[in-house]
Amino acid sequence: MKIGMSAEWIGTNAGGLETYEESLIKALAAVDEINEYEIYVSYKDALSELSQCNSNVKRYYLGSSSRWYAFAAGIPWQLVKNPVNLFHALVVPPLFCPGKLIFTIHDLAYIEHPEWYPLLVRKRLAFMTWLGILKAEHIIAVSNATKNSIIDYYKIPESRITVIHEGADPIFRPIPESEERSSRLERHGIRSPFMLYVGRFHARKNLIRLVQAFARIRSELDPSFQLVLVGRDQYHGALVMDEIARLGLGEQVICPGHIPVDDLPYLYSAAELFVYPSLFEGFGLPPLEAMACGTPVAVSDRKSLPEVVGEAGVLFDPDNTEEIAKTLLDMLQDEVRRKELGMCSIEQASRFSWETAAMETLEVYRAINR
Repeated sequence: MKIGMSAEWIGTNAGGLETYEESLIKALAAVDEINEYEIYVSYKDALSELSQCNSNVKRYYLGSSSRWYAFAAGIPWQLVKNPVNLFHALVVPPLFCPGKLIFTIHDLAYIEHPEWYPLLVRKRLAFMTWLGILKAEHIIAVSNATKNSIIDYYKIPESRITVIHEGADPIFRPIPESEERSSRLERHGIRSPFMLYVGRFHARKNLIRLVQAFARIRSELDPSFQLVLVGRDQYHGALVMDEIARLGLGEQVICPGHIPVDDLPYLYSAAELFVYPSLFEGFGLPPLEAMACGTPVAVSDRKSLPEVVGEAGVLFDPDNTEEIAKTLLDMLQDEVRRKELGMCSIEQASRFSWETAAMETLEVYRAINR
């Protein structure tokens, strides 16, 4: 079987979508040496990122870093020249696909919360998702929460959807305190003790309420305690920075921007607590990565996050700043509970792996190609 796959985010430091593409492709290559994989990439850096895959994985650079060119012309032209048995659109589908299509849907946030997205972005996402659902032989949802949203909004039968959870890369593991760990923190201007968030600066991530909650509890904490917000800006960074300045938290809230993935396990392992106040998640990789490092997590009680953290995480109402603040303070003042949660976190994270995701995805391929 020859399988085509789009990988338009690899090489962009785009967070969860890039992680999904790269991790799933590498995991499929590791578990499947029989089928042939044709991977179409938009960025040249992706060629090197995937260079260690098995010989049955071929990579094609589409000649442009424009993902919209890839959707409109690049991938369809490749599929005409080099037909495949089925094509798996990992994020959005091509405009034209001559063979069988499998489509992964991560979330429908742009439908459920259109106010979070610029108009043109929202329109493009809505059109491409509709196109993918219309043409797909089968749909993969990354969580039960996403599956339920697809059924609610598009009224398609449950039999057309398979839930395949994402996983945590083996790089995410507990790293004991050491000079190397301290050095990794220092290079990003971070010192212990600190509380950590990792993700984009987007309205859905609810960072303004997190900053406000931190402002309410900082007098109860060690004066040197920091809130560290790691991630790239996406439409919302200026508002977050304005709120940090308004509350006088410039020395207590650290925003180091994008951090290389190799450094993240050191940050997760060193953090007293990982907090994720997101209002909407299709899956939620950062809490899973933090749990894999043995870090206690506190997350919002919305969409897929309870599904990911299970009994190992503490949930709060992300719309209630007082509740966020109380949850964080209670956890930070209870070291015994944090240690217990950290041990539970490792066990919970072990239930999710990219190897399992790859095996389940391969089963979908086989079922569709019968």
